[in-house]
Amino acid sequence: MKLNTKVKTGILITLYTYVIMSTAGALTSYAEGWKNNSGVWQWVKDDGTVATDTWKSANGYWFYLDSSGNIAKNKLISEETKDSIDYYYVDSNGALLRDSWKAIPIDQSEKKNYKAQYWMYYFGNDGKAYKSDKNFSDDDIKTIEGKKYAFDKNGRMLYGWIDSSDVKQQDYDSIAWVFSDYYFGEWNDGHMQEGWLQLPVYERKDGATREYWFYFDSNGKKVKSKTRIIDDYYYAFEDDGHMSRSWKPKAE
Repeated sequence: MKLNTKVKTGILITLYTYVIMSTAGALTSYAEGWKNNSGVWQWVKDDGTVATDTWKSANGYWFYLDSSGNIAKNKLISEETKDSIDYYYVDSNGALLRDSWKAIPIDQSEKKNYKAQYWMYYFGNDGKAYKSDKNFSDDDIKTIEGKKYAFDKNGRMLYGWIDSSDVKQQDYDSIAWVFSDYYFGEWNDGHMQEGWLQLPVYERKDGATREYWFYFDSNGKKVKSKTRIIDDYYYAFEDDGHMSRSWKPKAE
């Protein structure tokens, strides 16, 4: 996972050039386009008012104009659609972020509920944050830089134990491991786990924390309630997915 810390150089110069070209010869009229009359870039409409809460482009870059008509910077933008809410991010120059990870600090009021220090978002080629609904299928698991990730309905990368029938972050739910289908690693690199993994879990029946082995198939789902042959050995898995202590070599 790479955090996109690059500043797109030349964006402001590009925007300035675009504005000069689009407004040449129109200094005494309200020709619609970019203006910088107050030291801040705005899109002035043909009636002299500024465009607000909307997107405008310049030389292939998209910029979001806030409620004051100014270019928003370093900000998560949410847009309500008919069925849900889409999320975008504009960088330090105000340009729409694409094909990039972005770490966004967790609100102080929420920090006590999560282990993560910040939320990770991934914005696709169209600028939208990847996300899923309450229930997700294999199509909701995204491959990024060779690893697989999942995101909640708000676009935040998931980590730890995740239940595919109720997709949400489950920090501090001590028995989430019992009912969950997937394990997505730690908060700072939450990619989907495959193969063998030993994890500490809380056993409610005796109030103890134990180290159990789990096996996750190539689709990320843990094996449970069955016996499987793995690397020429028989392994038994309990209803909650942890490997029992009984295993034996495969018969010749």
